[in-house]
Amino acid sequence: MSEIGLEIDDKDTQTVVTADGSMHNKIGSITSLPITIEDYIFPCDTLVLELSKPLLILGTDWFSRYNAVIDLKSKELVLEKPEKEIEDTITKFQDIFATDIKELTQTKVTEHFIDTGDAQP
Repeated sequence: MSEIGLEIDDKDTQTVVTADGSMHNKIGSITSLPITIEDYIFPCDTLVLELSKPLLILGTDWFSRYNAVIDLKSKELVLEKPEKEIEDTITKFQDIFATDIKELTQTKVTEHFIDTGDAQP
């Protein structure tokens, strides 16, 4: 991945079975890989597999996230234009957003006291 300027976030070794039934070794994953279509950025969480040729497969999660539709008759990918400012902000600050429900945790309650001397609140 370094030859195309990408760094794997989470190194992992698993075996993934693809839709054609073949097995591939998973090298790791890349969070919010920027996919640019017509000057719009569509971040995508990806699995990096050992393959003989470069290939990007967009899953149903990506299609759902961006309300993308494949028009089979015209052989077109139809996408809603994202709010560029919002997408740029999400991409810029991606490290503060949870990508998995397990990342969301609760805070501990802290009692706070201000000494006001003899004054009443």
